[in-house]
Amino acid sequence: MMKQKLKHISTAFFAGFIALFVLPLSAQAQSKEAYVEKSSDGTTLTFYYDTHKSSRTGIVWGIEETKEDENYNTYPAWAGTWNEPESKVIKVVFDTSFKDCRPTTTESWFLNLSNLEEIKGLENLNTSEVTAMNAMFSYCGNLSTLDLSSFKTSAVTTMSSMFASCEKLSTLNLSHFDTKNVEDMSDMFNSCAALTELNVLIFNTSAVTEMSAMFSDCQKLSQLDLSHFDTKNVKAMMYMFKGCAALQTIYCNDAWACGVSDEMFYGCRKLKGAVPYNENNVDVSMANPTTGYFIKKGSTGVATATTDGNASIQAIYSTNGKRLNELQRGLNIVRMSNGTTQKILRK
Repeated sequence: MMKQKLKHISTAFFAGFIALFVLPLSAQAQSKEAYVEKSSDGTTLTFYYDTHKSSRTGIVWGIEETKEDENYNTYPAWAGTWNEPESKVIKVVFDTSFKDCRPTTTESWFLNLSNLEEIKGLENLNTSEVTAMNAMFSYCGNLSTLDLSSFKTSAVTTMSSMFASCEKLSTLNLSHFDTKNVEDMSDMFNSCAALTELNVLIFNTSAVTEMSAMFSDCQKLSQLDLSHFDTKNVKAMMYMFKGCAALQTIYCNDAWACGVSDEMFYGCRKLKGAVPYNENNVDVSMANPTTGYFIKKGSTGVATATTDGNASIQAIYSTNGKRLNELQRGLNIVRMSNGTTQKILRK
């Protein structure tokens, strides 16, 4: 009898001893999740990375949850779509827990949050492993200020439409953007109608192949310094500056070339570089500081026009007399509006 009691006591003790270790281990085994909670009133989105997803009281989506529109395009579950805004959200918050999350995409995260006014805690969004930022803030029509100086963008390959149609955005800090791997910048700032200045001097564009409509309809920009732009791999520049009605100066020391450049400078009526704007000459042939709309910027920062400011290009010919649509590499014969003919060497 005594042995049997001891056996029961021993078994109970052993079970209790095991429980002391098993319970904490099972609790520890509960892994963190990245998710988004919409507040009960629908006005705030909060991004978390913790173990409390099941206890949240609002509408909750996993960070990879998506939805489809009628054309089977996919979007983050909490965002708007190209055709349908998410109009109730006015604030986005990145909780401190989210700093430990490593998303690989932020594509369309805030797309068409049409009444979004504020994003708090952006320093808690670690973008070091993000490869896609396309349409991230697109159609955030009420957002006036964005400070993205904390962003790490060295892995990003596409920034297409990143800020497109942010019509009230007047302040944008991109001071630490590393764009050496970005291939697509098309529509990046398209219709940022309130921007009066935009600093892209830090941009490395050596890998970019698409710049179509990059600055299109930035109606209040009066100056752009693109003196560090490398466009040797760019295939398309159509509508790049189209509708920049206030744009007067583009600083760039190089002549650009690309295959597709329809209406590149269309509607830039105040633009004046080596020659003044001519509505009949709006393609990439005018993207140069010698006979086009660019102005050279030397090491001193002083801009210099290189030809008669009242003359514009009327026709371009090869050395064997064939008429060309744009300046080609090598020697070009250029007839100017003032009756002169010039030889232009394009490297």
